[in-house]
Parts: sequence; structure tokens; C-alpha cells
Amino acid sequence: PEAAQADNAAQEPAPPEPAPASTRPAVPPDVVLPAVASALSLLFRTALYTGFRVVDKELRNDILVTINLLLGSDHEQPGDSAEARCSSWLSAVAGEEGLAGALLAVATSPELGVGEHEGVARAWALTTDDLDYEMRQLAWRTVVTMCVHSGPGSAVMEEVSRWGLMRALLAFVELVPEAATPALSAAATAA
Repeated sequence: PEAAQADNAAQEPAPPEPAPASTRPAVPPDVVLPAVASALSLLFRTALYTGFRVVDKELRNDILVTINLLLGSDHEQPGDSAEARCSSWLSAVAGEEGLAGALLAVATSPELGVGEHEGVARAWALTTDDLDYEMRQLAWRTVVTMCVHSGPGSAVMEEVSRWGLMRALLAFVELVPEAATPALSAAATAA
């Protein structure tokens, strides 16, 4: 019996060697990026809506870090390189997949006094906890990067306008009386 098994093993062909990277067919970005954007959007939105444990919040923040890395630096200009073009394309697709809406719900809700968004974010994701504040900072960075790579008139820019991101960010700006002009100081006093 052992000799028969040895003969069968000798007759089975060896698995084929993987093709070198240079001979593998290139997969175009218009095939890969929608799938990546859709998967990351779904992962983030699921972790945001259902995750309340510390490990869930850490995973949610790690997903945002990954998205930020894929989007690239917010200092690149669209069209500068292949990476910038991919970032621009990924940004547009992620915006259409609902990621922009989820990020903007996180980025604006606590500052604008909205407690919870049905289907997007629950109140336990919008607390003053360190992990939730880290998520908001990552969301702000991701949204700004998406805006830089999307350009005017895009779905991302429309979402930013609709959600009131600038009002939320201005909630962190404090008027310094010494630096204010007399007109601004008078307006602040009257308010």
C-alpha cells in the first residue's frame, strides 16, 4: 500500500508556479477601486453603526486610517501622479458609496447638536470618549482629503455643503478679543 501511495504521488502533477509579477495581467483601477471603496465603506459604516465595545471602536478607527492611507496626502494635486489619479478616483467612488455621508455624520453631529443619525451613527459612537474624538479627527481629515481629490461640483462637495461641515469646524474656533477688529468685537458682544 505504501508503494501505491508513492506511485500516485509521483503521478500527480506539481502545482503550477505563480507567474512573475511582470507577466501577470494588470487589473485596471476602474475594476479594483470600486470594489475596494465599497468594501471599506461597508466595513466602516457597519463598525460605526453596530460597534460599541472598545475593540469595535479601535477597528473603526483603523479602517479610517486605512482609508486615509489609500487616499494619500491632502497636499497632492489631482493629476500629479498615478497615485494622485487613483486617490481622486477612490475619493469619488467612496463618496458615492455612502462613506462621505457616514463620515460627515460623525464629523458634524456632536458640534451641531444632533444626537444620533438613524441608519448611520448611534449615540454611543458620538461621545466625548478619546476613541470617538480620534474618530472625529480622522473623519475631518478624510473628508478634507476627499474634497481636495474630488473637486468642485462632486458628490462629496455636495454632501459637505449639505451637512454643514464648516459650521461644525468653526465651533472649535474661539474669537480672541485682542485680534478681533472693532466690528467683530461689537458683533460678538451683541450676540
